[in-house]
Amino acid sequence: MLPLKDPRVGILKAMAHPVRLGLVETLASRRLRVGELAGLFPVDRTTISKHIAILREAGILETVREGREIYYRLAMPCLSDLLGCLGRMAR
Repeated sequence: MLPLKDPRVGILKAMAHPVRLGLVETLASRRLRVGELAGLFPVDRTTISKHIAILREAGILETVREGREIYYRLAMPCLSDLLGCLGRMAR
């Protein structure tokens, strides 16, 4: 029997939004700054920042600082396999 507070549920809930899912897919292969990410989605930079915060809180994304720049990258590389599987099943 699964525990009531299963951390996997939080991870899946955090990705259960089209923009957040897109962020995870985008950051699976590269790291980008928030401004670069904002240019890839039809939402403003503030909204991207809020989505990033949700993904960071769930442990899905992490930051890398280089000088003054902050880059975001996937902290759970195994999610790429999960998303690939889901994509194949959805076709």
